[in-house]
Amino acid sequence: MMRETPRGTEIALSDHGRLKWQRVILDQPLTSRRWDGRWRVIIFDIPDKRKLARDAFRYSLKQLGCRQLQESVWITPHDCAKQVLALRELYGIGPFVRLIEAAELEGDKQLKTVFNLV
Repeated sequence: MMRETPRGTEIALSDHGRLKWQRVILDQPLTSRRWDGRWRVIIFDIPDKRKLARDAFRYSLKQLGCRQLQESVWITPHDCAKQVLALRELYGIGPFVRLIEAAELEGDKQLKTVFNLV
């Protein structure tokens, strides 16, 4: 559905349309032409009552090429903001997931090797 607003044209997606949009976002590869020197750290604390969503989120992060740093801490050198936002919405876990960009990460030499950055 489309409607005109003072800010421009807004499009409201149906549930089916939103799922298709999320699929398009998630199918985009997490690669950059050149690493910008920033780490993207995804942290989450998803309650046990949402275990299926938590497991699906972990699986999706792995599929995107993120690596597990600690139990609920994942990392990638690639810009993944769109994908993480889509996953949060898809699984209904927005309040439990945070994305951090860091210019420095202690002991990142091994990670640079894992992600072929050296």
